[in-house]
Amino acid sequence: MSFIRKCDFTNYPILPNDCSSVQICLAQLDGEGKATENISIIDICGSVRKSGKVDRLLYESEC
Repeated sequence: MSFIRKCDFTNYPILPNDCSSVQICLAQLDGEGKATENISIIDICGSVRKSGKVDRLLYESEC
């Protein structure tokens, strides 16, 4: 079974041949700095990464 990943910022599908796309997993930390079970998965397409806007978009997103 396969599924199509979509870029979280452009909502465009990430094609299988997009070798510069990434998937980032961010864990929420508790007060002691330990990871909780809350995890955010962010898919970013290669065109957004190449534009250099990823840092700003990640900072502005509510992950």
